[in-house]
Amino acid sequence: MHLCKASIGTGILFLPNGFRRAGYVMSVICGVVIGLLCTHTVVELVRSAQILCRRNRIPMLDFAGTAEVSFQNGPPELRKYGKTFGITINVIVCFVHFQASVIYILYVATSFQQVIEFSFGMRMDTRIYILALSPFVCLLGLVRNLRWLAPFSVIGALLMFVGIFVTLYYLLEDIPDPARLEAFTYVLPVPMYCSLFLYALHSVTLCLPLENSMRKPQHLPRLITCSMLLNTCMYIAFGFLGYNKYTKNTCDTVIKNLPLEKT
Repeated sequence: MHLCKASIGTGILFLPNGFRRAGYVMSVICGVVIGLLCTHTVVELVRSAQILCRRNRIPMLDFAGTAEVSFQNGPPELRKYGKTFGITINVIVCFVHFQASVIYILYVATSFQQVIEFSFGMRMDTRIYILALSPFVCLLGLVRNLRWLAPFSVIGALLMFVGIFVTLYYLLEDIPDPARLEAFTYVLPVPMYCSLFLYALHSVTLCLPLENSMRKPQHLPRLITCSMLLNTCMYIAFGFLGYNKYTKNTCDTVIKNLPLEKT
């Protein structure tokens, strides 16, 4: 559940806009390449950590520890940089999770704001919603045991799938003819689309903590491969359907294009 929740996040909602900017052919090609590259990289990271643990008789390694021990087992002239690269990896991981938390808090706050304004007519500044949600996010961040976080991942994954299926319902309603779509647009938006796809797909920092808490960690590479390839196919399909439905006015997140009428 942790792997599923980490791999399928709100980043999927940005992909239709990325398809609009890059064109559907280029988007599909880049999505497949990034998916395969991510899968290979994460699997190799987990396998390398397992080999290093056996070789050095270490019970477990985190992301930074894997980098440090890798240097220490590498060429003699590079071994002295092990500690430096371990610290560098920790800084990068902290930065990645910090910016991800900022994006999620902002996204959830604006979503709550949209629902409350439509349902109750209450208009408040977005900063109020951000301040109200931040304590809950900080409390969850203090829980270090992944087993204790499992119920939250289950609830989050269920709610997320409900939201995705509701969105797909609107995207598959009266499907327009895809022949009118642009296969290619410009080169400049392609790096932005690749960044969106990578942000939506990435779960690198979770894999080693997840492996360290598993009863049978040797199964993790196979689970990662199945999860990442399945997610890649789902992301490409979702991005294409969103672009096909809202070709000219695809918002930054596709849920802003969905109708607000009460049912």
